[in-house]
Amino acid sequence: MKDGTKKKWWMVYSIILIIILIGITYAWFVQNSSMTTLLSIEKPDTITISDVDGADMTELDLDYREGTNDKKDSDGTIHILRPLCIKSTSPIHQLEIVHTTNLASLNFNIYPATKDGDSYTFDSATKVPGNYVNEKSTNSKTAREEVLDNYKSQGDVADTHAYPLYWLAVNCAIEDKLQSGWQKVTSYPNTEFDVSTKSEKIFYYTYYYLEISWKETTKETDLFYIMAQNIAAE
Repeated sequence: MKDGTKKKWWMVYSIILIIILIGITYAWFVQNSSMTTLLSIEKPDTITISDVDGADMTELDLDYREGTNDKKDSDGTIHILRPLCIKSTSPIHQLEIVHTTNLASLNFNIYPATKDGDSYTFDSATKVPGNYVNEKSTNSKTAREEVLDNYKSQGDVADTHAYPLYWLAVNCAIEDKLQSGWQKVTSYPNTEFDVSTKSEKIFYYTYYYLEISWKETTKETDLFYIMAQNIAAE
């Protein structure tokens, strides 16, 4: 084969190789772009629990207050009423309560509230329904749980009352989003800047009264948490 012919064939081979490499590179970029699209993660919607003045709530004052909505029954049962606000970017949310079981008489209710100026009202006959997702033991005081390592003492549970009970409410929604079995609530929308998404969003302010009651017979201590999560609106 002449040198000129060899050079022509090498040029053809080189061009074909370049085309193949370009094709592979393009396919990789297309695939990478598709992966980027598939793996992109939307930032979660914002939801916070605050007091009625809008300050983030990190703890709940459970001290009994004379001359307020708090009351004490003749049998020693104390009822503590505290207002709280759910600030959410979704018109649907769900509440959860977790508590330990030292106090056998510990009970709670959550009442949807409405705002009228600076005052908040609720109907004591309307409670947010829900159920415990784990069972109580046969003595109705302690939670039935698998034995956890941090509660073991030579194979035995050190303190069964330290096991928490988890209570999950039904979805709470404004009337336009309400479905069968859900709890209707009144929310107050307001357009604000959302720091987490760096964009303007509608925030829904939903008010509740939390009632916690127990019988003060012995000095016991329980942990009590209230949590909230957004539910995607359809």
